[in-house]
Amino acid sequence: MGRTNSVNHNLLLYNEKTFRDVVAQSYFMDRMTDGSGIIRVSDATEGSTEDFAMVQHINGDWQQGNETMHGKEYTMQDFTLTVTPEFYRIGVLIGPKVKYQSVWDVPAETRDKLVEAAGRFIDDLVFAALATPTPTKQFFAGAATSKATLTTSTLLTPGDLSLARAWAMTGGNESQPIFTPARINGKDYFVYLCHTDVGEYDLVENTTWTGAATNAMNRSDDHVLFKGANFITWNGTVVHSHPKVPIFTNGGSGADVPGQSGYFFGKGAISWRWVIHPTIKIREVDSDFQQLSIRFYGGAAKTKFNSLDYATAEIMTARTQIADA
Repeated sequence: MGRTNSVNHNLLLYNEKTFRDVVAQSYFMDRMTDGSGIIRVSDATEGSTEDFAMVQHINGDWQQGNETMHGKEYTMQDFTLTVTPEFYRIGVLIGPKVKYQSVWDVPAETRDKLVEAAGRFIDDLVFAALATPTPTKQFFAGAATSKATLTTSTLLTPGDLSLARAWAMTGGNESQPIFTPARINGKDYFVYLCHTDVGEYDLVENTTWTGAATNAMNRSDDHVLFKGANFITWNGTVVHSHPKVPIFTNGGSGADVPGQSGYFFGKGAISWRWVIHPTIKIREVDSDFQQLSIRFYGGAAKTKFNSLDYATAEIMTARTQIADA
């Protein structure tokens, strides 16, 4: 007699949809597509940590003609990055008054809010990983050379993006690993992730940017200057904004200049390890109370190669103080 496959395909589909929905709610997870994004992801179900092996590009001496190669081979430089995942969960208790008296579908709405919360929390974990240790390469807007030399006029400019991109293409004359562009919407770009005060206001108020956008795009109601956009591009760099990018109010010589510390990314700047994808659990506490929770097992690390940041640099700028005004 044959054995019956007891796999609950509906549950598998539900869990997969939950995972995809969480990915869509997370800035970073939504940019891991096809392994070419700014975040590289590993799925593993065993072990408390995982080592991501990295190999630097080959930069040895070429032998000419009949020259002997033996003994002159290039020794590959390889390093490992350890990512330590953790188990996280959060739940909501639905009581009888809410469950039976609400005019909307409480369990469905609660599920959506849990998915949204998981996406935000994953981004929080990645931002925490990016914050430590201090970036090995920092740029400062305009003529500033430090946080203390920022002024209210050293806002982000397209020139700052071009400068960072030129440096990234050589890794600062190979003082750090050379950046490789990430795949964004099917094309290769570097990415600058800045605070919303900068990306949604300062940059679009910059005359160089607005002039370029005006001349480069068709005149229509759909023009980026009128309706906004999910991203802005400049000289091979995509600019994204996010409210969780670190901000401060103590820049400048008088410690009174608002600013932000944005991240310039290439491919593989962040490493993430999944052990368990986000899943929704529903439990009947008793006949009147229902518990809905979401949980996942994962973790993030800023990718480093030989103690140097791999595909991450910082561009610190002043900003117009809007979010925390």
